Amino acid sequence: DGYIVIKIKDPDVWVPKHRHIWESKHGSIPSGHIIIFKDGNNRNFDIDNLLMISRAENVVMNHTGLNSCDAELKETAVNIAKLKIKISKSKKGLRRKVVE
Repeated sequence: DGYIVIKIKDPDVWVPKHRHIWESKHGSIPSGHIIIFKDGNNRNFDIDNLLMISRAENVVMNHTGLNSCDAELKETAVNIAKLKIKISKSKKGLRRKVVE
């Protein structure tokens, strides 16, 4: 995938460097979440360039093209993805009520 991995324990425990940096600052990454690079540069390990998002948010961002926005707009793009997910869930809930 082109990610840098670092050895954190002997004999052979390796982790992606960006995940290690995130966890060192913010704690463990919950299941179903990933760390992305705001600027898209997977060599820029500045903590301010790392952002935790859910896999569902990542799917929406990839599907709608929001992943290709500029770094300064990435958090807004994530919020748009969150909103799209909530709207989708709300519509599904309304459909269930109509059917019942």
